[in-house]
Amino acid sequence: MWVRSATAGGLATSALLGVDYALSQLDLAPFFPLDVAQAGIKLTPGFVATQGIDALGSGAKVLAETTALLVVVLGGAAIGAVAARWRVERSWSNVMPLAAVALALIAGAQLVAGTLPDAISLGVLAVSFIAWGIVLVWLLRHLALAPEKVDPSASRGRRDFLWRAGSVLLLVAAGGGALGEVLRRGQEAALAAAIARGDPVPGVALGAVAGPAFPVADPSFTQGIGARPEATPPPALYVVSSEVRSPRVDPAAWHLTIGGLVDTPLTLSYAELRSMTSVEQASTLTCISNEVGGGLTGTGVWSGVRLRTLLDAVGVSREPVAVVLRSVTGYADTIPLQDALDERTLVAYGFGGEALLREHGFPARLIVPGLYGMKNVKWLSGIEVVGQDFTGYWEERGWDQTATVRTQSTVDTGNSALGNASGVRSDNGMVALGGYAFAGARGISSVELRIDDGGWQPAQLKTPGSDITWRPWRFAWSANPGDHVISVRSSDGSGSLQPAESTPPHPAGASGWHTLNIHVD
Repeated sequence: MWVRSATAGGLATSALLGVDYALSQLDLAPFFPLDVAQAGIKLTPGFVATQGIDALGSGAKVLAETTALLVVVLGGAAIGAVAARWRVERSWSNVMPLAAVALALIAGAQLVAGTLPDAISLGVLAVSFIAWGIVLVWLLRHLALAPEKVDPSASRGRRDFLWRAGSVLLLVAAGGGALGEVLRRGQEAALAAAIARGDPVPGVALGAVAGPAFPVADPSFTQGIGARPEATPPPALYVVSSEVRSPRVDPAAWHLTIGGLVDTPLTLSYAELRSMTSVEQASTLTCISNEVGGGLTGTGVWSGVRLRTLLDAVGVSREPVAVVLRSVTGYADTIPLQDALDERTLVAYGFGGEALLREHGFPARLIVPGLYGMKNVKWLSGIEVVGQDFTGYWEERGWDQTATVRTQSTVDTGNSALGNASGVRSDNGMVALGGYAFAGARGISSVELRIDDGGWQPAQLKTPGSDITWRPWRFAWSANPGDHVISVRSSDGSGSLQPAESTPPHPAGASGWHTLNIHVD
């Protein structure tokens, strides 16, 4: 009996998920399995989360979401089995307590995740769970028989009923999922219409922007084989986030508050921020969890307002120590006051000539040179000047407090981590190797390569976009056919050589010389 009851609970929950997904695309309710996943991430000890990221990379989030879906369905199955044991099917009055227990569990997860919805969305969820409770009690009533009535034909009848009812519920689940996809695509069509009207939406051209010339023209330089574009297209910019889903922020309702140890606190609307004197600057953004030779790095022109301009407008008072940046998601991190006052630190609303994409922080985010991406807070909602140290989200999980970018260099040619083939074909015995070097705000002065057991040889460097962008390099290699080992190292703008010792990303960013095997035909 408990197996059938558990199956009934799982089927009812699957139907609920389909309906909830459709409702989420109408912005009527959150897709609550993602809240469960977010709660799981927040409750996971820092060292476990770090090991997961190190082992699975971007697949860690997919695993978290998939696990959350399974947990929800299995949770529904468990409730079905327990409900049958407690004989809740005896009275329809048990629907409300059953729905209340399930809703309380989800609301608890949302509270932990910091994603507790508004009253309307919570009400929609409550109605959904009541409907779920009705379906579950109905299933259990049909499956339950008094012991004296149990006979082989009754058992077959219950199986047949569960098969028919299950088919219907799975169709509801599939239909809800399909409807949700139709609604999602409808939103994309609405987005296209908003673009045509010129509304402020993510990923829309900012209009005429007198930005810096980037990449800088350098006729003497050509990219090596397989080298990434110097300017990263907005859709190709890496995405790493503590959030399971990127929040949808209405720019018409969004506000940025600047307060703390200031003379005159200030609140800005999106339109007011966009109306301020803007700055366009080329800079590179990289993730602290990027492996040596990895692809969690991107470069382009950011559009926005200097953070210093905003701090000057409110007047920094007394003796502040740092500036805390807060996100609409509840995420927060801090940067030293000297970095906040650096004229290259921006409250950015655009990248690559377009408004930020939602996953990149629309409507606004921080861009601070020389610090890893964890400090470049997305979906920015608050700026607070503080007089004491502040521990941010990732620092609480064991990552470095300062998060200063370490000197790094990569061989893009033959780099499978970037999707490139490990084999290359020579051109009359020559192979043009290529890649990038980056040292945060310190610039790059030289790049050297070592082929097999040979000595270090200087690479040709392209004119940099700025001191805060990565620097492309090229090396014309007279290559013999066969397998070879290529290593690269770089020196920052002060001449300090990149350390040879290999260290993992946790806790302060990966280091070491990038080395890979290349086969030449």
